[in-house]
Amino acid sequence: MHKVIAGWGLGYTGYSGWVPKIERAFVCHGADSSAVAGQSLSVDFPGDFDKDLAHGDTVGRCQGNR
Repeated sequence: MHKVIAGWGLGYTGYSGWVPKIERAFVCHGADSSAVAGQSLSVDFPGDFDKDLAHGDTVGRCQGNR
């Protein structure tokens, strides 16, 4: 699986490129709208990350447990 994203932008010094290599990413697991905070999990990217999002987890850490 691909773990690298590339891009470019234009700033005050000219064009600049970026290439972050992403090994792991955070998802918020088990949170709901009734004030249940959920659990922040660090998962493999992109495989487990995509699976967790498909099951209803959200991107990033849960509120209250940063």
